[in-house]
Order: sequence, then structure tokens, then C-alpha cells
Amino acid sequence: MDLPTCPSCHQSVIDDEAEECPFCGASMSGPRQPKPAPTTATKPKAAPKPKSKPKSSSAPAKSSGDSSAPKSDDPFDVQGEKVSKYVRLRVKPKPGREYRVVCPMCETAGYTSEQAAGKPVRCINPDCLMPIFTCPEPEKEPEPEPEKSSGLSAGMLTAIAILLLGGGGFGVWWFVLREDPSIAMQNAAKPGMTDADFERQRKQIEALENPKGNQATEVVATEPEKVTPEELRQSALTEMVKYSEHTPQMGNRDPAYGIQMIASIHAARGDEAAVRKQLARLTKLGVQRPDYRIIPLTDLAWNQISNGQPTAKTLDEALELAGKVRGTGQPDWRAITGLAAVLVAENRADEAADLLSKLRTREDKEVYWAKLQSLRETKNFDFAKQMQHAALVEPADPSRVSVTGTLATHGKSKEALEWANRIQDINSRAEALATWGENVAANQAAQSQLVTLTGFDESLGGLSADVQRSVRTQVHARVARRLATLGQTDLAKTWLAKADTEIASSQTPDARPTPDVKELYDYQIALPWADALELSAIATAEAAAAHRQLGQSDQSKSLVEKTRALIAAITPPLDAMQSLVSEIDQNSASIQNTLGQELNLLTDDQKRTAEKQYRRHAYDLKTAAEKYQALQEVLLAKANGEPAPAVASYQQKIDQVLAEGSVDELADLINSPPRKIGSIQVAEAAMRAASKLLENGKLNEALTYIRRLEQFDPAEDAAEMVGGAAVNVMDAEAVLKAIGESRLMPTRRGAALRGFVVALNAKYPEAPATEEETSEQK
Repeated sequence: MDLPTCPSCHQSVIDDEAEECPFCGASMSGPRQPKPAPTTATKPKAAPKPKSKPKSSSAPAKSSGDSSAPKSDDPFDVQGEKVSKYVRLRVKPKPGREYRVVCPMCETAGYTSEQAAGKPVRCINPDCLMPIFTCPEPEKEPEPEPEKSSGLSAGMLTAIAILLLGGGGFGVWWFVLREDPSIAMQNAAKPGMTDADFERQRKQIEALENPKGNQATEVVATEPEKVTPEELRQSALTEMVKYSEHTPQMGNRDPAYGIQMIASIHAARGDEAAVRKQLARLTKLGVQRPDYRIIPLTDLAWNQISNGQPTAKTLDEALELAGKVRGTGQPDWRAITGLAAVLVAENRADEAADLLSKLRTREDKEVYWAKLQSLRETKNFDFAKQMQHAALVEPADPSRVSVTGTLATHGKSKEALEWANRIQDINSRAEALATWGENVAANQAAQSQLVTLTGFDESLGGLSADVQRSVRTQVHARVARRLATLGQTDLAKTWLAKADTEIASSQTPDARPTPDVKELYDYQIALPWADALELSAIATAEAAAAHRQLGQSDQSKSLVEKTRALIAAITPPLDAMQSLVSEIDQNSASIQNTLGQELNLLTDDQKRTAEKQYRRHAYDLKTAAEKYQALQEVLLAKANGEPAPAVASYQQKIDQVLAEGSVDELADLINSPPRKIGSIQVAEAAMRAASKLLENGKLNEALTYIRRLEQFDPAEDAAEMVGGAAVNVMDAEAVLKAIGESRLMPTRRGAALRGFVVALNAKYPEAPATEEETSEQK
């Protein structure tokens, strides 16, 4: 085929319909025109050059929103945006990840796939100041420059045209006429087709889908590998160390507290050398607080017990430090009760009892600290969930009850049972036994063992029949409540049936009547019957709460009414006692005359003396009626799953903000509570709110809320809880990233990381070191 030729420059032109020559611009149909001579005013028109993409250096600037904007040569320039996705470099090369990349900041080398070139990558050095940078392109050998051509000949142009036409025809067949392999596969097995026909057609389809046969190239994944728990653990510990080095001027409220938390993590793993290193940091800082040293030593002792190692040296060192503890704050309480529990586990119960006498704190504070300690010991970190099976009435001796729970959680069932029976106050002993029972049952259920409370019935010897019945009811009900919280519904019903049997075997006493004049004068104001009835009322309410948790509302309501009747049998009605006291204040002379007649008193002095005793008994009985009225209100509310009346309205406001408000509003409620709400009640409300945010999957909101809290104690406790609880319900890598971006103050950040590591260790226990790793460490 002859191509058109330009009449002026005689060049062959591919386009048959071209009106102007693409080389000289002359008309393809006109006669040959002579080229005009160049002058100073005009220049010869150059032949148009093939179109090409402009280089980045000469390209016009684009808007910031254009994703195709040219990238900077700066490896740390990541488009000016916050990098949320990056490829982690690996320490060692492996198949598919053999491309060596050197960090431009710290010059640490790592390995990845060549397909990560041009993408953000993260340096393997945890201390790198700018760990995220753009992966450079692999170096390529320069290609030799093509020889300059004087132009395309007519034959070459003809060949190109033939290739273009052939390629166009192949494209039409491939994209239009060819049957899609997936459709062909669908139509392969047609009715009447033989096996041989089907096999032949299947091979044809495979040939269409893979025309190169076995020459298909292997595709290497570019997604980063999942970070291992050990890498997360080390990253969190590195962060904890970094923030513990911040001074108070840098926002770190208590650097020593951060060091204590790091030491405790190492102690739980049994790394005594690392523990000593952190304790040496305390000495270097000039911090002599014994409580911060006792806590990690106690954790180290528990690790030694679990591994069959001697603990005498560790415990003696901790006991010597305990002599200097003031016994007032939360760290003091944690140190004393924690050390006491280890002493009991090592058959040193007398030393433990003496140690607890050093505590000089309010009972309500100890109750709250015991709840926090239970969270740490059980490692579930869900405060709101724990409150679902918490005691309805706080014990009078919370420190000894807490020691019992710690022992049971660590698997020291026998020692815990013996310790609980050393408690003198009957209500506190019953609560200690209930705490023992629920922790033993939880451990057995977690290990798929038969839930048995070995030794429990034998330990009740020496108690009256009524008290034994009430204690068994309370323990069985609490075991049922704990199992219900763990989702062991059938097992919970089995244990609750045992509590119901105990309740059915007792009779409900009659309500206590208002005494007449002589009865009140002779009244046994010590109320010797009160302890047994109070214990029975608490146990019955625990059973009512268990039925409610299991969705058995009718049984729960019946037991609530029985609880009310038991309380009514302790004292006369409060309103009756209030009227009686008011009458005494208004009619003193009349009371004296009545007493004179009832008691055969002759003189006015005898009558006045009798009237004083009568008045004192009336006031004491009124006070007792107020106490048991308050107990009844708390029991009935909690048995029905409601907060105690004293905090009900406050808790209602918090729940409303949790449902409809913002994190700022929630923090304001905690920072500025009503006057009638105590500091411990506020702390519990703060913990519950943080737990509820996390239950709703709002980790970032929970961390922001913690940052907004003004009181450091509940803020740090909540931070530790959130850091641990999030690991149990979310991806650990995402949790660590959220903590890192939370802008928490150093102490609170350290607490969150401590909870993170503890929960991570529980969820992903470290594998024992191999012989190869052990020899490398040596």
C-alpha cells in the first residue's frame, strides 16, 4: 500500500485524509511551495514535537486537594497529612521482604517489599525522632541512551501501521467478541454433555484465563504484617519508660508512680533484674517512699510462688520497708494488703494480721480501693461489669475481706478460707466467705472444672444454726451472681437453687412492735437478735439480686418482700419511734407519773431517774430504727438493680449524659458533683462512666474524658482500667495507637499503658523461650 507523500518536503504521511503535512505544514493537495527566507521579524516555524507529560519541575502548581500533586523530595514529607496507614519495616529479611531500607533520620536499616516504594513506612528503631518516612525507590541501572534517528522511513511506517491495525483487531476480539471466562464456566456443563466434552471445554477455559500457563508471576502482598503481642508489649513498655522520665515541669505529676508501675510489670513476669533497675531509678530520683517499693516486691513474690521459688528474702525485704509505711493513702493500702496476702499464702498469717493494724484510713476509702484491687487481680478491668455482682452491703472490715479475695484469685483457696474464718465481725466474715466462694467458682469455671467449694461447710462449725444458714445462703447466692455475670447461666441457676433451699428452711419472723412504757424502760437496747436478722436479710437480698440477674422477676420480688420483713423484725417502725421521742420531749411530767405507777416509784428523784433511762432507750431505739431503715433502702434498691438512694439522682444525670450528652458534659458532672455526694462516691461514678463509654465502643471518647478529669486519683485509676479493658474487647494494636494519640498527661498515659500491658499479658501469655533464644541471651 502506497502512503501519501507531501508535495513540498516529499515525506510519507500515514494519515490518508491529512490536509496539511505534519512535517512542513504545506498543503497536501497544492503545488510545491518554496520555503520563505528567515528574517529578523519572523522565524521559521518548527515542526511540532510529540506530546509528552511535563516534568514535575516545570508542571504548574495544583491545589492542595489534588491527590496527584507532585511529591516533595523530602522523605519525611507525607503530603502534609496525618499518616494513619504505614508499612512497618522488619528487623530481618524474609522471602518477599528483602528490600533493604535505611531510615534517613537515625540510619537504622530495615526490610520490606519493593512494592512499598513511595509509600509511608515506619522505622524499626522505637527511639527514632521521626520514625515515619517515604520509602525510597529501588536503584535501577541506567538504561543506554537510544541512538539518534534521522527519521522514520516509509517501510518502517508501513510496518507500524500494520501492527496498529493488527493490535486493534486483537483488542476488538479480546474486549468485545471473546466470551468472558466466568460466563464460559457457567455455560460449560450443559445438558447432554459427556464427561470428555466437559473436560475438553474446561481445559479451553483454563487456557483463556491463564494464557501464559505456569509462567504467572508471584504476587507479593504489600499489606504490613500483624504486629505481634511481644512487639506491642515492648512498644508499650518503651513508652512507659519515656513518659516516666518526664519531670513535673513537663506535666508528669508523679514520676515515681510511673517507675513503680514499670517495676510491677517486670515483677509479674519474674524479671528481678529489671525490677531492681527500676527501684534503682527511684533511689536516683531521691524517692524513699516504701509503698512504691513494696508493691513490685509483692508482685515478684507471687511470681516466685507460682514458679516454686523461695520467697523469704523478698518478703523480708518488703516487711522491713513496711515498718516505714504511714498507712494512709491508696498506695500505702495497696502495699499493706498486698503484702499481707502473700504472707498468708506463705503460712505467715500472724505477721499479716499485725501488718494490717498499720492501716489508718477511712472505711469507705478502703471499700473503694478493694474494688480497684479486685479489678487488678482478676485482670478483666471492667468496673461496670464488676458492680453487677458486687456486694450489696459494704463490709465493716474491707481490708481483711480484700486479702481473702486476693488469695482466692491467686488459687490459694485453702489459705483464703482459713484467713476468712479468722475475722471476728460476723457480717465481715460472711462477706469474706462470699468473696472467697465467688472467686474460687470463677477460677474453676474459667478452667472448665467442676465448681465445688471444698472445705466450706466444714469451716462453719461453731456458728449457730441460723447464722450458718444465712452464711450458706449468701455464699451460694454470690456464686450464682458471679457465674451469671460470666455467662454461665445454667450453672448459676444450680447454685441459686441451693440458696433458695436455705431460705425456704427458715421462717420469717413477725414485725417488731412499738414497746409500751415499761417495755421501753426495760428494753434490751443492745438488740441481741439484730446481727442474725441483719445477716439473714442481706443473704436474702443477695438471692433476690441473683434471681433478677437471671431474669426471674417473680422470685426476685418475693425475696425482696422477705428482706423487708426481716428488717422490720429488728426494730420497731421508724415513724413510730419518731412519734414516741416527740411525745417524751413534750410530756416529760406525764411520762414520769406513768413510770412511777408502772414501777411503783415513790419519790420525784426516782421518777426523774427512771424518765432519763426511758428517754435514753427511746433515742437509742430511734437511732437503731434509722440505721436499719437506711439498710433496707439500700438492700431493696440494689436487689432491684438500682443505685443506692443517696446517689440515685446523681447517677441518673450521669446516665442521661452518657446516652445523649458529650464527653465534656460528662467530665463536668464528675468535676463538679453535688455537695451531698462524697469523694468516694464521685470516684466510683467516674470509674463507672469510663467503663460505660468503653462498653459502647467509645475508646477515644473515654480517653478524652479521662484527660478532662481534674482529680488525679480517679483519673489515673480510670486510665488504667480503660487501657486494660480495651484490650479485652478491641484490637490491641488499635488500642495502643489510640493511647499514643490521646494527649493524656504522662502519669495518666503511663497508667493506661500499665493496664494495657497487664491485660495483654493475660490475653496473650508469653511463650517460653526456646533453647536457641536462651543461648543467644547468654
